[in-house]
Amino acid sequence: MRVVSVNESVFIATNRTAFGKRLIDLPLMRRQLAKMLVTAEQGRSMVFHTARVLEAADRGEANMAKVLRIMTPLVKFRTCRDARKVAGDGMEVRGGCGYIEEWSDARVLRDAHLGSIWEGTSNIVALDVARTVRREDALSALETYLAGLNEETESVLGSQPAVTEAFKRAAGLLHAVAHDPSREVETRQAASAVYNATSASVMAWESARQTALTNERSNDRLVLAHGVLRHKLGSRDPLAASQSGEDDDLMSLVHTTLSDASIAEAAQ
Repeated sequence: MRVVSVNESVFIATNRTAFGKRLIDLPLMRRQLAKMLVTAEQGRSMVFHTARVLEAADRGEANMAKVLRIMTPLVKFRTCRDARKVAGDGMEVRGGCGYIEEWSDARVLRDAHLGSIWEGTSNIVALDVARTVRREDALSALETYLAGLNEETESVLGSQPAVTEAFKRAAGLLHAVAHDPSREVETRQAASAVYNATSASVMAWESARQTALTNERSNDRLVLAHGVLRHKLGSRDPLAASQSGEDDDLMSLVHTTLSDASIAEAAQ
């Protein structure tokens, strides 16, 4: 649903005009589409990668079973919540027509709410993330696994200190919250941080995989990984002016159709 909303929004923004320009040429719309793209693609990467981990766990790899145990509630918690936001933004891009049932937007938005209801309320799923840390030491397994992915990434793309440091800090927060009952109120914040940091590592690894498979440097997934760090894990003064050109790399991806086939191939 997230990807459908982004694809439709890019199409609409390319073909509708306002103030004498195409919507996609307006800086505000380009920024909005770029942030939608980051959220949708990190969800796609996490779902595909969780399937890869599931396959390994089914082969009997004990450590991967622990990784699966924490990635599953992370995906249920965060991607379900993010789907609602992206679908709502997609409806807004279409405008008033997006509210009418003859268009797909209303159905997509309605269906986007199903995940966080059917898969368990987001509070319960976030608490399950913390439980995997306390009872099954799943966070340690995830740390070990991502360290291996980061080594593969570094061998192809070079060191990515921002990515590795983000996960280290997020994991530290989740570990502290999971083991301190007085900090339960921070569980959603900690689980979101680990989800976002994990997705950044996974997308950087995808970039390395695509580069290795094609023998040509592929930066799209790496750009998205750094978009996650900037927009989901970075601090920003809401009253400060934006830095010129800080999202140019993301905005250029708005015009790029990310191939399902290439992403699926990289996830193998």
